Amino acid sequence: MAEVSESFEETLRQKFADFVSNRNPGVLSVLHTLQTMRMRGWTAFVFGGIPRGVFDDGRRYRPRDLDLVFDDVHFGYFESACEHCLERRNSYGGLRLRINDMAVDAWPLSATWAFREGLVKNPSFEKLPSTTFLNIDGVIVEAVAPRFKKRRVYEAGFFAGWNERTLDINLRENPHPGICVARTFHISKRYGFKVSHRLSMYLWQVLVTRPLAEVETAQASHYGRVEFGADQLGRIRQRLEKHLNSSSLFPFALFTLPAVQGEFRLRLD
Repeated sequence: MAEVSESFEETLRQKFADFVSNRNPGVLSVLHTLQTMRMRGWTAFVFGGIPRGVFDDGRRYRPRDLDLVFDDVHFGYFESACEHCLERRNSYGGLRLRINDMAVDAWPLSATWAFREGLVKNPSFEKLPSTTFLNIDGVIVEAVAPRFKKRRVYEAGFFAGWNERTLDINLRENPHPGICVARTFHISKRYGFKVSHRLSMYLWQVLVTRPLAEVETAQASHYGRVEFGADQLGRIRQRLEKHLNSSSLFPFALFTLPAVQGEFRLRLD
């Protein structure tokens, strides 16, 4: 697995460099932000969907937003420089900005929820990927590489999950279980990834103990639409229960890809 991780890391590093190059006019908003950081010498890492999207689609990937996690000292400089782009501040000290028509979420490293709650000790960029709920989110890429040095890439389960095409839990504790469930279903369906046994157990527990309407609301707030309605969530809950009762510890395929339709559908067996 070490060789796979090293190969995947270099692939992501190269794809990200190409993604943010001046030859890619589709990400001008991202370039504008990174160029400012390069000139000021600020340290920050790109978090969230961009590293995964770039690893999958390369320079063709078109992000809907940009998540930046800053060194605590440099975050204050960034906040002052981008005050004219500020839309709002959140309760933990992060910023929502609008930079050249792109939504940008930025926050200092120490304000990351799992660090603040003491669930992951000794905050660092190396440990930041371990604060995510899903392994497939556990990867960060240095926004601007230091001169004459490689751009840093840190991950926690991302490369293994991608290689095995299996979603798993990095950190179970999360303040938004409805969103965790909704995102798991969305990513599993989009990529056709299986879910691990412990993730299957988590999904089933949330669907049993919380109203299905909560997961519907989470989808609407996170994606702007409801991809999985109450009826489908109920069927998924039944399939998860059947799988867990089978005592199988193998990863579970929630969705399959029919040859004709060309998109992943909920398995009914």
